[in-house]
Amino acid sequence: MIESRKIGRTTLLKYCFFSVALILAIPILIGLSYQVFTDEPISVSTFFQNMFKDIVGNEIFLLIQIVVLLFGIWSFGGLSGRLIIDKGKSKFKVSVLTIFMLWVLLFVSSALTVAIENTITWGIKGFGSAVTGWLIYGLFLFLILGMVHGLTFGYFMGREIKRKGNI
Repeated sequence: MIESRKIGRTTLLKYCFFSVALILAIPILIGLSYQVFTDEPISVSTFFQNMFKDIVGNEIFLLIQIVVLLFGIWSFGGLSGRLIIDKGKSKFKVSVLTIFMLWVLLFVSSALTVAIENTITWGIKGFGSAVTGWLIYGLFLFLILGMVHGLTFGYFMGREIKRKGNI
């Protein structure tokens, strides 16, 4: 039982790191392929500078999201390993729902973190404004990204958990 949880946690962490690396590599590949087929210069470093400039001043927000995701990986990964290996549940369904739940957890923690930050500045109206904004502008995006991410990586993650559990 403990071994199945460990397998689930390490596999989920591996696929989360792989997903982040893939997302960061896509702009590099687009920029390099664009330069091959055109004479126009494009700077990949400028793209990444613009993408990451919002981190400055939001270090606490980013740190909270990292801690929450690591906790989610620890808890959801252990649960998915136990369900797939010990209980024999469908590896695809469990893995898709695991990745999807990480996105839901990220959405809830982001909305609540911003709401608490706004409460410090603007009082209770800041809390309501932040939650409303995240529900209107972020919920649909996070649900779509969670489903796409879960459906694309869920099969491979579930297959790896099942394979490691049978060894």
